[in-house]
Amino acid sequence: EAFNAESEIVPDLGFNFDSSSLKTEVSAIKNVETEFRPILETGSVDPDEFVPKFKEKLQAAGIDKVLEEMNKQYEAWKAAK
Repeated sequence: EAFNAESEIVPDLGFNFDSSSLKTEVSAIKNVETEFRPILETGSVDPDEFVPKFKEKLQAAGIDKVLEEMNKQYEAWKAAK
């Protein structure tokens, strides 16, 4: 009980991102992650070469649009609290 009483409350707890309007982008981002995650996490490739390629593909998949919408929803949620 003491541990719980001293715990820090996470201010973002309860925020849930609604990605329903971005299904195409989210699907494309997942495909890029499926392609790059295993080779980057295992060190199978040169990160100096493949991380920029990963970022480029994420950009092309619409990561900026998803992040913009996520930030918009988060700010609205935070303002409503």
